[in-house]
Amino acid sequence: MAATIHSLVPRENAQRDVAAISALFRDHGADAHHILHRKLSSLVLEVACATDLITARNLEDMPQRIWGISLIARDLGLISLAETAENAGIALRDPAFAALWARVLRLTEATLDPAHDLRAGLH
Repeated sequence: MAATIHSLVPRENAQRDVAAISALFRDHGADAHHILHRKLSSLVLEVACATDLITARNLEDMPQRIWGISLIARDLGLISLAETAENAGIALRDPAFAALWARVLRLTEATLDPAHDLRAGLH
């Protein structure tokens, strides 16, 4: 009897509030591109710093990092990322944290990859 092994590949259906980005461009005009770039850079820095804390098993400063990730994500209209980060903060010392943090990383990666939505439609 042969066993079949299936590999599960998580697919993220990220909720976004496009009004947040529209408001940014409406309110700031030509400077909006630079502001958006700065906010995305801040998001990446917060996620990278939080990942370093996790790797070092130093969870003491994680609530501030997770709050920062959530705040920036909400500001950019990244609803799923903000909510997942908040849930990870709640489950910081819970076994579910690993899965929630993995989702934070996937959602962050999807945010930074312009072709992600196109590839997601192909699956």
